[in-house]
Amino acid sequence: MNSNIIKSIDIIPNNNNNNNNSVSTVNTNSSVINNNNNNNYNNNSISNGNNERIKVFIVHGHNNIVREKVSKFLFEMGFEPILLFEKPNNGQTIIEKLEKEISNCKFGIVIMSPDNKAFTKKDSNSDYVEIAYPRLNVVFEFGYLIGKFGRSNVIYLSVPYNGKSQNYDLPSDLLGYVWINYTEDLKELENEINFGNYKKL
Repeated sequence: MNSNIIKSIDIIPNNNNNNNNSVSTVNTNSSVINNNNNNNYNNNSISNGNNERIKVFIVHGHNNIVREKVSKFLFEMGFEPILLFEKPNNGQTIIEKLEKEISNCKFGIVIMSPDNKAFTKKDSNSDYVEIAYPRLNVVFEFGYLIGKFGRSNVIYLSVPYNGKSQNYDLPSDLLGYVWINYTEDLKELENEINFGNYKKL
C-alpha cells in the first residue's frame, strides 16, 4: 500500500450477524475522514526501507467488532493490517494463502476471544463445568506466528470472558504466555507497540 496516496481509512463493520464471513466496507480518501464521533485519525505511516507500511498479520475469531476495531487502530498508528479473508484466493488452499500473507508481514497480533463453549471436568470424580475457548484455527495460527516471527514479535490480545481476561480454556503450552488485555480504548495494545520494537522491524 502506498502511504503517499492513501492517507486515511474508515472501516465500516457489517452488522449482519448471520454471516460471519461477510467483508466490511473500506472507504479510503486522500483527506482525513471522520468517524461517527467526529474524531480525526492520525495517519502517519510507519514504513520500511522501501517506504511501504509495515504489515501486521491479525489472527482473529468470530468477534468481528474487536477485529475491525484493532485493524482500524493499527492503520491509524501507521501500520498496514493484514486480514486473511480480505485477500484474494487465487486458487490457493487456505494454508497456502496463510503462508503467503504471513510471509509479507513483520509481526502478528492474535485476538483470543471465547467463541466456543464446551463442558469439561478436572478428574473422574468432578462434575462437568462449562468452559469457553477460542476457535481452533486461532490457536493453530498463534503457534504458526510464533514459529515464523518468534515469541517477541507476536502480541497476544485477550478479550475478556465473563468479566475476566483469559478466563477460558487454552492449550497448556500457551498458559505462560503473557497477554495484553483488550479494552475499548486499546491502551494496553498501544503501549505494547510503542514501547516494543515493532515500529523498527
